Amino acid sequence: MSKQKRVISSILLTAFMATTVFSMTGQVVYGKDLTSELQQKDVNISQSMKAITEDVNSNEIVPAEIIEASKINTDKVSSANKSKKLVESKNEILVKYKSKSKANIVKEKILKNKQVSKFEVKNSNKKFQIDTIEIGESDNMKDVLEELQKNADVLYAQPNYELNLFDVPGDSRFNEQWNLLNDGQAICGQTGIEGVDINVLPAWDIAAGGETVVIGILDSGVDTEHLDLNGNIYVNENEVPGDMIDNDGNGYIDDVNGWNFYDNNANVFTGAEFDSHGTHVAGIVAAVANETGIRGVASNVKILPLKFINGNSGTTEDALNAIEYASMMGVKIINASFGSTQYNPALEQAMNESGILFVTAAGNIGVDCSNVSIYPACFEIPTSISVAATDNRGNLASFSSYGSSIDVACPGVNILSTLPNDQYGLLSGTSMAAPQVAGIAALIMGQNPELTSEEIIARLKNNVVKSNKLEGKVNTSGRVDALAALNNVAPTYEVLPIPTAINTNGKSVENDINILSDNSAASNGKITKPTVSDSVYGISKA
Repeated sequence: MSKQKRVISSILLTAFMATTVFSMTGQVVYGKDLTSELQQKDVNISQSMKAITEDVNSNEIVPAEIIEASKINTDKVSSANKSKKLVESKNEILVKYKSKSKANIVKEKILKNKQVSKFEVKNSNKKFQIDTIEIGESDNMKDVLEELQKNADVLYAQPNYELNLFDVPGDSRFNEQWNLLNDGQAICGQTGIEGVDINVLPAWDIAAGGETVVIGILDSGVDTEHLDLNGNIYVNENEVPGDMIDNDGNGYIDDVNGWNFYDNNANVFTGAEFDSHGTHVAGIVAAVANETGIRGVASNVKILPLKFINGNSGTTEDALNAIEYASMMGVKIINASFGSTQYNPALEQAMNESGILFVTAAGNIGVDCSNVSIYPACFEIPTSISVAATDNRGNLASFSSYGSSIDVACPGVNILSTLPNDQYGLLSGTSMAAPQVAGIAALIMGQNPELTSEEIIARLKNNVVKSNKLEGKVNTSGRVDALAALNNVAPTYEVLPIPTAINTNGKSVENDINILSDNSAASNGKITKPTVSDSVYGISKA
């Protein structure tokens, strides 16, 4: 079928990404100019970045401030780690006797009273006179500890707790990932508020995701050779690369790393001009934890490229085929950073019947979804969660769609992630917010594989950080919190400062606010340019 016929027969879906792209050099590039700009490499992370940003409401181009490199606040990291419940060895106990000569008496009493299968000294610290006791794998640690602690010959007994370094990721540009650790650093000239992030560092002490969790990137293509992505790309072990044979009999030839549904071939990356969005999303989810670049929210999961968008748009038909394929390949979570204002029952059915957990972007048209619905974000599917975007001060992003049909909020302004050809860049949009929630869902799934998709979504929604800045903006009134969702314990309510008008001229602020003025584009010498435009066939980016 020709591409023209495919567009006519299906609804166009557009990627929710703010149109401004910041390359590593800090230069702004648009559309087709992106490929050449992304070839520039080796820029020091402390270099000042000049940029221009696009006002999503007026599309007026205005200069941005200089990005400031900021040192990570290790005090916050330390306190976050301290909040984690210490991990204990399942079968090792440290015992301090009042007198070492009583050790055998204590042992005999434990063996007699508790009928443990094993109570042996694994190691003795001579300096501190502490024994490491090993009990049987099936023995009840709690019962043994209680028996020891009430023994008159024992000074104290405790589990052999695991101790962890209070470290931060060593990825070279981690300090720019305010969404993961906001210590008040300035991004694009805006100073953040400490703690307004997804609280993922202490969550990493508990879970990393696990290689058995596969996340589908239902998007444009992914640069699978990127240094920060290659190690986490899903590999179909049942397929022989390059032999042009469908070795696993799934109907797709040489689908070693996913499938390109737009071109109907195994090439999931066709170039920076077409596949920057998917590459950026993939890095947010699962960039490798190493000494290079950035770190993904779930750096130990596998990502499966499901390319159905080329550039900015794709068809419902290709999306349905991609979802079907994902289900067949064992994908557990799909990130869906795309959408349309047209209700799409075929897409709704495919998502609902796939058995996959979907994370959807709320959309970038900056309106209440009660007035202008965005799909798939507004589908009422129990295994889907929708995400709005916030900035580094906890405000709902000016471009983000919102409303009672949107579930949660997550950072989505100036998010650093991977770009094709081993590059990195800042992008803004609900497209950047959704994959962080997908990553947190993967952390929960890896730690608690018995949970259903509905139960994971409930954890995400029930354990948000409720904020005064998000009341009435999303139905949970809160921002996702990785640690809270993992522990299934709701955090405390967050009250953030809201700017207030200061009257320095003795005038009535109320009167000034009520003065009528014409704010139309025409009256202010501006030309209107819609964020999206309707067509006979659907919605496409303007």
